[in-house]
Formats: sequence, structure tokens, C-alpha cells
Amino acid sequence: QDAGGAGGTSHVNTVGFSGMLVSATAGTTGGGSRRGGEVTITCDQALPVELTGFMARLDGTSALLNWKTASETNNSGFAVEHRTPGSSGFSSRGWTYGAGTTLEAQGYTFSVAGLTPGTHAFRLRQVDLDGSEEFSPVVELTVTAVGADIRVVTASDGRESVLLTVGESQSVSVDAFDLLGRRVASVFEGEVGTDETLRLSLPTGLASGAYFVYVKGERFAETAQVRIVR
Repeated sequence: QDAGGAGGTSHVNTVGFSGMLVSATAGTTGGGSRRGGEVTITCDQALPVELTGFMARLDGTSALLNWKTASETNNSGFAVEHRTPGSSGFSSRGWTYGAGTTLEAQGYTFSVAGLTPGTHAFRLRQVDLDGSEEFSPVVELTVTAVGADIRVVTASDGRESVLLTVGESQSVSVDAFDLLGRRVASVFEGEVGTDETLRLSLPTGLASGAYFVYVKGERFAETAQVRIVR
């Protein structure tokens, strides 16, 4: 499991099954009723796993997930599923084995590192030994960029590009320099909105090799290295 990360802020929900009264601060989904700052979620039938709590909190750019069960029947385990900002579907981030059959309370933890700025959603897909499945309600965390978040990503064809997110709306310029410090291209110049993510690629006319990308905003300046492969 992953660990650790740099700064950010979060909106955290706590949700539960089996009629448990729980609190929600943002974005809770699932059946139930709201009373003030609380949500009641009920189930009409007994579940093979009685989930009494599922919550997420932010530690830098890592999500720390915790959930508890009151009892389990033929529980194989839990797949942790994640929906990234701007995505429409969930993907699996890992697996935690269950306790099989037990009447004793169980606790589980899981971490997902390297979250990009934006709102991330998590849910559990509980799987029985016979392969049947149940989904938990969804919890959300929002990561806010502090200054700027700059990441170099590599496409399947080996080409690298820069993902840029700023914590506050501001004017930003992005220039490319060769290893001798000579400015070889203007990559971007304009306004970038709060938590907006831009994907920036170097001009196609540049020769293969390594370049430095200098990103300068009104309240930050950062450099990243990008390689061009022809």
C-alpha cells in the first residue's frame, strides 16, 4: 500500500450501513435521510458484511481510508475503488482480505498516495466467497493545489508532457530551455483558473533530448525536466 505526500486540504465524509447515524460534511451518496449535519443510511435486508463505518481523510496528497464491520459472513474481502477528478467511472486501487465469517468487530485501513488536485471519490466493493458483491456508499476528498502542482507524465508512445495545476487563479507563462540554458520555445502564456489542470507538450519542431520547462506564475516559479523522444 502507498504512503505519504505533500500539502492539500480535504472535504471528508463519514458514512455507514445498517441504520447507523453518522455525520457528513460534503458529497455523501447512498440511500438515507438528512437531519441537520447528519445522514442516516439504512438497509432493508441483512448484509453478509455489516459495515458500521467508512471514512476517508487526507494526509498531504494521500488518502487514508478506514472502515469497520460489526460482523462478517463468508467475506472474501474488499476491493478499494477510486474515481479520479473528471472521470466518470471507478477503477480498482487494491485489495484487502476480509475475516471470512466472524461475529467480532473488524477494522481495516488502506492508503492511496499521489492524489492530483481536484475531488477524488472512493468506495468499497465487498466480495463474498461465492463471488457475489455489495458496494459501499461513496466518500470524497478534495485536494487543493498549494502554489502549483507540476507533474511530468509519459504517454504510451514514450512522449512526455507536463500537467500543471495552480492553487489560485493567476497568469502563468511556461518556457522551454535546453541544457545550456538557452530559451528554445514558449510553451504557454495565459490565465489558469483555480485547480484547473493543463496538459502541456513541447513543440514538435524540437530535437530529441532533455529540456527544462520553466513555469512562472504570479506567486510561484518552478522547473521540471522533460524528454523528447523521436
